[in-house]
Amino acid sequence: MSQTTATPREIEQAIRNIPDFPKPGIQFKDITPVLADARLFSGAIDLLTDKFKPGSVDAVVGIDARGFIFAAAAAVKLRAGFVPVRKKGKLPIKPLNRITRSNTARRPSPCTWTRSSRAHAWC
Repeated sequence: MSQTTATPREIEQAIRNIPDFPKPGIQFKDITPVLADARLFSGAIDLLTDKFKPGSVDAVVGIDARGFIFAAAAAVKLRAGFVPVRKKGKLPIKPLNRITRSNTARRPSPCTWTRSSRAHAWC
């Protein structure tokens, strides 16, 4: 029996809203139901990658925890590298610092790159 791919609405409905976590006023979005359901998780990756052909991009960038999960899966599907982005000081390697412009804050923010490879960035 073949299952159809997940729709954006199905994926959105599976995400649980946890009010006041980790503190009052914060609405935590629990994505574990999406990750636990192969059809929903695969559908999410399909939706993220459907505008690109495998081999058409060099790397997919994922920002911290959740971004690592989705971007790594997208990178595999697109036959591309994966670039994890972290805040400075979060990994035990000596980074090279870069200044990037934040699209949301409209101010420079520090971004670090490993000395061994410019394919690993932390912002």
